[in-house]
Amino acid sequence: MGGEISEFCLNLRPLIGSSGGKELVQVTFLLIRKLRNELRLTIILSSHLLHEIEQICNRVAIIDGGRLLYQGPVEDLIAKDQWIKLKVDRLEDAFRLLSRDHRLSLSRNGDQSLHVKMTDEQIPVVNALLVQHGFHVMELSPQRESLEQVFLRLTTRQESSTQELCE
Repeated sequence: MGGEISEFCLNLRPLIGSSGGKELVQVTFLLIRKLRNELRLTIILSSHLLHEIEQICNRVAIIDGGRLLYQGPVEDLIAKDQWIKLKVDRLEDAFRLLSRDHRLSLSRNGDQSLHVKMTDEQIPVVNALLVQHGFHVMELSPQRESLEQVFLRLTTRQESSTQELCE
């Protein structure tokens, strides 16, 4: 057994509630990175600290109710959909106009802005369409979802699908 580590188990839950818990978690995550990068170990980590998981893991699995919703690279998961934050002067009118295009997915961010899922090629087309219809476009900026936002979106979608099946 020449000093090889064959198993490594770590429970972070006791660290989180302890005094100095935040610092202990940070040191633990530094250790995990070192084990992964220098010793090339595969570490299985179960945690609800998704911001930290996004920072240290290169692959994730999202399991909800015993069902595997995603498994693969973190970057592929959070970069899968490109959402563009769109601010225009007449938000409700812009929402109605863009809703006609079935290739776009839209969501409202209150009365502040729209989030539009589109490809890079669609961005100038959407901008030109809005300008042609007299809108003043004040912002078109890419938005990157966090791992936590993706997790909530996936598990909420799964939950609503399950509810529809049960009704």
